[in-house]
Amino acid sequence: MAVVPNEAPWHLATNFLASAAGETLLGRRDRYDPLFATLAATNVSLDPNTSLGALAEASQEGSTQWSIVYGLSDGTVRVAMGRHYDQVHSFALSAGDE
Repeated sequence: MAVVPNEAPWHLATNFLASAAGETLLGRRDRYDPLFATLAATNVSLDPNTSLGALAEASQEGSTQWSIVYGLSDGTVRVAMGRHYDQVHSFALSAGDE
């Protein structure tokens, strides 16, 4: 596992590995580009509904199986399965008592 420092107030993760120092991913990934553009244009953390909307727009029929928005500050998780963005499953993670 590698930790990649993030200087933006958001983080975008995809299901592919890119590993070329100094190269940008822009123009190379159909799903990554529109999500990056949306996040970079606002340069703020998006609310969960706006984030899921951006994921819905970038989803691809036949390949998008799930989309997830993590609320890192409050431990919430929102999952849309099978591109059913009108049926979002929400739950909260607890820090535990350890």
